[in-house]
Amino acid sequence: MHRSLAAHLADRIPGIGIALLLTTVLAAVALSGGTASPQPEAGPPLAMRSLRFADLPQGAIAVMDAATGATLARFGPGEGGFLRGGLRGLVRERRLDGGDAAAPFTLAAWRDGRLTFEDSMTGRVLELHAYGQTNAEAFAQFLTAREMQP
Repeated sequence: MHRSLAAHLADRIPGIGIALLLTTVLAAVALSGGTASPQPEAGPPLAMRSLRFADLPQGAIAVMDAATGATLARFGPGEGGFLRGGLRGLVRERRLDGGDAAAPFTLAAWRDGRLTFEDSMTGRVLELHAYGQTNAEAFAQFLTAREMQP
């Protein structure tokens, strides 16, 4: 009357295998796609700034205006977590592509409210509001930041 557990599981193995295969394929597609291409801009950006980032002693990083070389901000160890994480991923991609890790990135605010951070070396664009308002503001401050006093 009762089937053995082994027979019951044997009947389910093809279904489980298909589910695992489908999950693996969907995960691979999602991961390989990276960030979606940005929507076409409706005209020029409202504000734009080219930024460079430099490692400083004791694990700090500096954010600099790429055009003037002015230091806009410094983040010590444990500060600027989202900024550090985003940069780490983009710089890693650059290195894998053989690009220059010191080349500038472009931060832009658009008329439709989007805020983008673009790596022109790899073509990767981060839509910053997708990571939440607080994380977008971590980058937005650099559009209007002035040079830090030494």
